[in-house]
Amino acid sequence: MDNSKKINLVIPIIFAILLSIPLFTMIKNKVNESITPTNHIIELSVTGSAYSAFVTYSNSSGGTEQISGVKLPWSKSFVCKGKNIISLIAQNRSIEGDIVVTIYVDNVPVNSSRSEGSYVVATTSTMVDDD
Repeated sequence: MDNSKKINLVIPIIFAILLSIPLFTMIKNKVNESITPTNHIIELSVTGSAYSAFVTYSNSSGGTEQISGVKLPWSKSFVCKGKNIISLIAQNRSIEGDIVVTIYVDNVPVNSSRSEGSYVVATTSTMVDDD
């Protein structure tokens, strides 16, 4: 086989390899995106005309924490990774007033609830997803 025929065979192979590099890079990046969890900034907020509340909420590790006698307004922020269920519950400690609970994900309010009256409970939750 002479050199010109060899070159004619090699050129399409090299061309095919060069064209496939961007495709493999895109596939690798897509796989890495699906493996790496997305970080989300979570803000929990309790507001209203009530003076204080008992608050139960999801924390950054997926557990639950409870605090009593928090003065309103109250908020807590943390970063979560991947899929999580975030919940926020607040009970009015007063004989009057209203209580509002709101969950923000990446600075966007995604769920809220309001209750009015003595010792009422407001609760809300949301699913934070990898997107």
